[in-house]
Amino acid sequence: VLSLISVASAQQVLCATCVPCYTCGPQRDPVTWAQWGEWGPCTNTGGYTAQTRVRSCSALSCDTGLSTEARACTINRDPPATVAPPQWSQWGAWGQCSASCGGGVQQRQRTCIMNACNVCTCQGPSTEQQPCNSSPCCTWTAWSPWSECSATCGSGGYRSRTRQCSCYTGCTGPTSEQETCTASMACPVCDTCYQPPVTPQPCYTCYNPCLTCGYYGKKKRAIAMAKLRGVGPQIPSNQTSIVRRKRMLGFIPQ
Repeated sequence: VLSLISVASAQQVLCATCVPCYTCGPQRDPVTWAQWGEWGPCTNTGGYTAQTRVRSCSALSCDTGLSTEARACTINRDPPATVAPPQWSQWGAWGQCSASCGGGVQQRQRTCIMNACNVCTCQGPSTEQQPCNSSPCCTWTAWSPWSECSATCGSGGYRSRTRQCSCYTGCTGPTSEQETCTASMACPVCDTCYQPPVTPQPCYTCYNPCLTCGYYGKKKRAIAMAKLRGVGPQIPSNQTSIVRRKRMLGFIPQ
């Protein structure tokens, strides 16, 4: 049965069956967005770094939704590459020992090498030290007493003393020293050369030059008696007795 349904202010629709009549606007396709594309590269705009992605509309026009969206580059970014920590350099050579003997200390150093972030916080000391030259130092013994003066009387002599090193080598300085000295006894002062009071006969007695200082501090001449066999007269007996007496008194050497 055909029937005509009238609705106020509405379009009349002829229905073959009992189908209600609706008020309809213009026919439009449904709004459909395509899938989002991949995120683009990070760009710096006005001091802010961001990346964007886009999508397309599958209909003629899309009234709802956005075709582009952005995000800060810190979102879902790959983790930053690992930065190596700062490293120590190799140890340098050992420095000079603080003592030549008896135990000293020497040092060596190393340097902290900064990493890519200009950070220098190496763990551990930058200097180390060790003992050195622990052998005992060489020392001199005390000086020995002075020796006797080489002069028997008066000045002009010398005396010496010695010392020893506690090790085979290593001591600096002399092992002995000497100085001038004066004997404890003064030398006797000699008179002028002794002249015998009796002038001997010529050709029989001759005087030698003055000898060294005698025991009693007198310089003496030696009288040499000459008895030539077959030449000249014999020595008178009185002259011989004079010589003998002078020898007994010490005026003439034996």
